[in-house]
Order: sequence, then C-alpha cells, then structure tokens
Amino acid sequence: MREIKFRVWDGERMCKPHCPGNWYVIDNDGDLWIREHEGLVYAPDSHVVMQFTGLTDSEGTEIYEGDDIEYTVAAGTGAIDAVIAGTLVEKTRDAGTVEILNGAWRIMRDNKEYRMLCHVPDIRVVGNIYELQPA
Repeated sequence: MREIKFRVWDGERMCKPHCPGNWYVIDNDGDLWIREHEGLVYAPDSHVVMQFTGLTDSEGTEIYEGDDIEYTVAAGTGAIDAVIAGTLVEKTRDAGTVEILNGAWRIMRDNKEYRMLCHVPDIRVVGNIYELQPA
C-alpha cells in the first residue's frame, strides 16, 4: 500500500505539510487549513493541494500531481519500449504533466490524456506547473 502524502502550493512556494512558518491540515472533507499561532485558519483559494502518486522517478524523486515529467518512448510510434522483431526500436524523450483522471494517474499533454503514468519507464521529474522552470 502506498503512503498517502500531500504537498501545497501556497502561491509563492511548494510546501510539504510541515513547511517552515506554516503547518497545513487537510480535514475529512478535503478542506485545507493553515495552523497559525491563533489556531486553524481556512486556507485561501490560492492554495493548491497536490497528492503523492506513490511513485518515484528514476532518480528517486517523489512524483506528485502537477509535476512536469520527461519519460522515454519509442521514436515515431508513440508506444513505450516498442519491440520490432525482438529488437528495441530507437527511443526518444517525451514530456507531460501528471494529473489524476477517472481514478488513475495519467500523463496529460495539451489538456488531453496521453497515457497512464504506471505504464511509463524511465520517468524524470523536471519541475511542476506552479514554479517557473530555469531557462
């Protein structure tokens, strides 16, 4: 069974539940609260909760909802690790964003489902949809 974990984008930084300066609490209804000195305060709409997929990339980085990833596909086919006559065809790198859709973790591209996350080898997290990527 996978560990149930979350992280929060607070509009400025990505935080795990025990982020310096703030502690986040998710109640049984899925609402996000911030624990401050005065007690619990309802989190503003600018806060986004992302769930851990239970998977790690090829470098051991945890993969969360909203992560931008790169992965290996067989060149020109769209198939993963395609084998033709017992020979692995040329591979290339592809990219997408992790989202949950119909109860399964999927890779999305251009707002369309591309493939299931669990069927993709050689994944590498390269960022997420909230933090700017280095040029």
